[in-house]
Amino acid sequence: MAGRARKAMQEYIKKEEFEAFQSHVLSQFRDIVELFCKQQAHMERHLECTERTQKHLDTFVARMDHLCRVLSQFDN
Repeated sequence: MAGRARKAMQEYIKKEEFEAFQSHVLSQFRDIVELFCKQQAHMERHLECTERTQKHLDTFVARMDHLCRVLSQFDN
C-alpha cells in the first residue's frame, strides 16, 4: 500500500512538474509573440516614415532640377 501511495505521489509530482513546465513554455511563447508583434508594428511605422522621407526627397530633387533649369536659362 505504501508503495502505491509513493508511486501515485511520484506520478502526481511529475504531472505537476510537467504542467509547470508547460505553463512556463506557453508564457515564454506568448512573450515572444508579443515582442514579435511589437517589432512588426515598429518596422511598419519605420517603413511609413521611410516612404514619406523618400517622397520629400523626390520633391526636393524635382525642385532642385527645376531651379537648375531656370538658372541655366540666365546663363545663356
